[in-house]
Amino acid sequence: MVVGLHGGGSNLIEEGLVFKSLLSNGLFVTLDDFLPARHFGVFVEYNTFWAGYANTFNPLVFSLPNNSAVVVNYTARRLWWEIEWLKRNLPIDSNRISVNGISMGGTGTLLHTQLKPDLFSAGLSYVPVIKGIKVLNDQYRVYPVFGTPNQNLPTNFDGTPGIYDLLDEEWRLQQPHPDWPFALIVSGKNDTNATWTEKPGMYRQLDSSRTGFALYWDEREHLNWVGAHFRFSEHLKLTYLTRFRNNQSFPAFSNMDLDLITPGRQPDPGNGDPNNGDPWGTWGGYLEWDPGSIIDNPDRWSVIMWVVYQSSDPNDIPDADTILADVTLRRLQRFQPQPGFIYAWDLVRVANGETLQGGTVSVDTSGLLTINSLLLIKEPLRLTVWGPVAIAETEISDGSILLSQVYPNPFTTSTYIKYILKKPSQVELKIYNLAGQLIKTLVDEYQNSGEYIISWDGKDDNRYSVPSGVFFLRMNVNNSSQIKKLLFLSKGR
Repeated sequence: MVVGLHGGGSNLIEEGLVFKSLLSNGLFVTLDDFLPARHFGVFVEYNTFWAGYANTFNPLVFSLPNNSAVVVNYTARRLWWEIEWLKRNLPIDSNRISVNGISMGGTGTLLHTQLKPDLFSAGLSYVPVIKGIKVLNDQYRVYPVFGTPNQNLPTNFDGTPGIYDLLDEEWRLQQPHPDWPFALIVSGKNDTNATWTEKPGMYRQLDSSRTGFALYWDEREHLNWVGAHFRFSEHLKLTYLTRFRNNQSFPAFSNMDLDLITPGRQPDPGNGDPNNGDPWGTWGGYLEWDPGSIIDNPDRWSVIMWVVYQSSDPNDIPDADTILADVTLRRLQRFQPQPGFIYAWDLVRVANGETLQGGTVSVDTSGLLTINSLLLIKEPLRLTVWGPVAIAETEISDGSILLSQVYPNPFTTSTYIKYILKKPSQVELKIYNLAGQLIKTLVDEYQNSGEYIISWDGKDDNRYSVPSGVFFLRMNVNNSSQIKKLLFLSKGR
């Protein structure tokens, strides 16, 4: 099912867009976001950017909310409830519900895929307003619903963010967040409504966040797309959204470069001036992968991917034969790389098994695994990551801990772990196997400064003996860690 979110009009049917969006292999559902009201004797339709509105809003009286008002997520809750109702009453694959929107609906698309990542599999956002709601000449369409930007009224969304913060994509990117669904975002350099000014900065921020996206820009205006370079792209149709699943991992491309000779990132969206940079381009839109090829097991992850070389729209196919890109593993299901561990990887030509690139990679402190500078070509390549194959020794940066001794090692019955806390700290002491799976939690508590000795008897959290082999002891203190290798030799070996 694809959920369609309209823009400033009252609904997609009245805008004449719904019949262009019908699916042959699923449902296209159009909901609505408008608040009918009469202000100064004139009928108006307020839109809430698919979020909600002030709890003091009165559709019969034009008035700004006072500073004690709260923007309540009425619209968002209704949208989520309607989707859940459809899931219960229609034969819908709950792992394949995506969302598409234009203008205000484009803003709502990004908002809801990020607020409810477990509900949606992907999002396609056309010409969204990225930096929230601007001060408009038509002020009464916005202010009675949200209040003024200076008020930035609190909301009842998780964390009670201000409404103007919540609707700002760049602000949301800066907040801690889980894996988001894959997003396709299309903007126009000649858009005078959802202006181009802030788009390059947001594109670069999205790129550095490695969340998983395809970013497009071309010559389109806000609603007039005649002559737009990517107007008929196969990737920008609702049928493309149906390939995604919210219970399947995917490769997130970033730091892409289509021209390795010209200095700087190519293509270049410019500095926000519509006349600066390339008139059209995409970051990620020329790269493709096969969802059916994904292997997501505890000990390895793999996918087949390529530079697009065939499409019904020639504009989907780049002039460049190679694209340099980083790949981050996102929405992982069973493969769970752990910080402090080193994993192996290779990039192999599917046609003949030739290895084109390979190496090892460390997992960052947040658990993300990114392989840098892959050279992708116009034929299928299989990327495989496996391990861990080694440990990355790390130091405790603030000097709060000393993991001084593990003895005996190797051991057959039990080993003793000695550590010294130089100041009171939250301590985690855990055992992992070679696949990076958690085997045993020895300590997970706040401890005072002092010397501690903890033993491990070679059993997991369920009190079953583990097989002989190599294990990793990882100690976390105040977001820093140390890792030691353990060799357990069971008596029955």
